[in-house]
Amino acid sequence: MQILGLVHFLVMLAFPHLYGSISVAEWMSQKYILIHETGWLHLLPVLGMIYCVTLIVLLFKTIYQIAAVQKIKQNANYDQSQYFNSFISSHNHISIGLSNEIDSPITFGWFSPVILLPFSICNQLTLQEVETILMHELAHILRHDYIIHIILTLIQTI
Repeated sequence: MQILGLVHFLVMLAFPHLYGSISVAEWMSQKYILIHETGWLHLLPVLGMIYCVTLIVLLFKTIYQIAAVQKIKQNANYDQSQYFNSFISSHNHISIGLSNEIDSPITFGWFSPVILLPFSICNQLTLQEVETILMHELAHILRHDYIIHIILTLIQTI
């Protein structure tokens, strides 16, 4: 419903002729005269504009974060991917990489899932501990947590 309300507001703002012969500014001035006596209601158009600006900023922030994750994915080292895939042998379609840019293991991707491990973890943990971490990250992939996280982020933004 929030998305429909937002689309309706933006269409009304961009194409006032669809809602009659008067412009949005004329409509707002007429409504302002009618609701001025009721108190705070005259602020609704201003609040709508603030909401739209905030929404646009938050959407750009989300897009920037997704791009940053993609950059980390591209800069990772996947040379040992086959070795790590031996721990989760039934899921060879998953890329496993090492990265200096992260501090903890992360999982992302829907069609081509990726598990990234920090270089520091691989130097400090035993093989059984690395296998446990990979199984945990595999659980995120099997539950489709990455796409759910994106959907939740968009819903929270809106």
